[in-house]
Amino acid sequence: MSGQKHGRAVRLILDIGVFAFGSLLVKVIQFLLLPFYTSFMAPEEYGTAELVFNFSQLLMPVATLSVASGVFRYAADNVDRKKLLSSGLFVVLIGEILVSLGTVVLNNIKPIEYIGFFSVLLLGEALKMMLGSITRGFGHSKRFAMGGPIDVLTLSLSNIVLIGYLGLGVKGYLYSLVVSNYTTSLYYLLASQLYRYVRLSAVDKKMLVALIVFSVPMMFNSIVWWFVNMSGRYIILWRGGEALAGCYIAASKLPAIINMAATIFQQAWQFSTAKEVESETRDQFFSDVFRYFTYFVLVVSTIVVAVCPQLADLMLKKEFRSIGNLLPILFTVGLLNCFSSFFGTFYNAFKRNTMIMVSTLSGAVVSVGLAFWFNQFWGPMGVAIGTATGFVVIVAMRVADTQLRFVKLTYQLKPLLSLLVLYVMQVVLQTCGYTAAAWVLCVVQLTIVFVAERRTIVRIPQIVRSRLAARRGRAS
Repeated sequence: MSGQKHGRAVRLILDIGVFAFGSLLVKVIQFLLLPFYTSFMAPEEYGTAELVFNFSQLLMPVATLSVASGVFRYAADNVDRKKLLSSGLFVVLIGEILVSLGTVVLNNIKPIEYIGFFSVLLLGEALKMMLGSITRGFGHSKRFAMGGPIDVLTLSLSNIVLIGYLGLGVKGYLYSLVVSNYTTSLYYLLASQLYRYVRLSAVDKKMLVALIVFSVPMMFNSIVWWFVNMSGRYIILWRGGEALAGCYIAASKLPAIINMAATIFQQAWQFSTAKEVESETRDQFFSDVFRYFTYFVLVVSTIVVAVCPQLADLMLKKEFRSIGNLLPILFTVGLLNCFSSFFGTFYNAFKRNTMIMVSTLSGAVVSVGLAFWFNQFWGPMGVAIGTATGFVVIVAMRVADTQLRFVKLTYQLKPLLSLLVLYVMQVVLQTCGYTAAAWVLCVVQLTIVFVAERRTIVRIPQIVRSRLAARRGRAS
């Protein structure tokens, strides 16, 4: 049994390593792009471009029924590949036709600036998600991981030419997204030879029904999730204008430091949970993963919050710097998002997605309501606090529900509660400008983690040495 547990852990670690390679490069380049945007684009331009892209993201789950999530889940079950991919792409094609017709009709009724980008962006993003999901579902982890660097490198080069050199502003930003989406889609199609599985005759009614039944709850979840994440930007746009919204959006990009850690883990974690749901020892395995995941994201979060002022100076240029005091709260939103994603994975693994939608809807109501209300008194700070509160609701509901219905996680309560309380105190102090005190609490949290996991930490060099020795032995 211990060998089985060891094998599962090794598989998860190997998957994390593969996804880390791609994701780290992606996030580093995305970080370098933020000061590029804030240097070459005015807040109004950046705000407009992002809001257009964000709205296309709202349309995508409606148009595609979030079928990519179903394609990934069923790919892990080794179903007929031609039926799976052809049926999924059929749903995307129908959705794209409807959106294209809708944009033409709307534009004829009342011309809307940049409306032509919606259907083009939607199809590119939908294809990228669909082909990437099935590549990962087929177990082609390395090919999937390479898609991220290809996507962001294409985006970067397009940005340099279209925004930096040609000065196209909003249109340059949107054209760059179009180029990167279609380039990455083409890469997935060719790298995994997915074109072999695309046949109109392979579209299967039973497969369509299975995909839609699984994916529709995810569609509603994606829509509601959009309101949790994006509605604050439109509230600020409504009350403060495009410039303030642009500054808020730029600041909202920085929590990607925390989300990067979670995304790397999440991509591997989704695959592991899908494979381990029938295991007799799944509770212990999931508990161990949860413990290490929690300590990891909390360590990253406390360090990032401690260096918030330096990050703001480095990444936010000119007028964008005025909103840097929101970063500690926005990083907290990123941390909560990590936990919501961790527990949300269980719903996909067990193919019971209704509650994931209910929890997200509850969080959205709280988030939008409080953001709208608090914005009247505290401006963008109120929006950030409302968003964070909505995420607290989502995490609380998912923790309670998954513990009740799916898994029984065991964990050390005292160190976890201590870390959470200290982290909240650190965020408050950093928001109020007490950076030295925030650093003290950061050191205290790191000490708690080291004491709680000292046996595991001191064994890491030994494990690495043994792995390297074993690899050298096989090579010889």
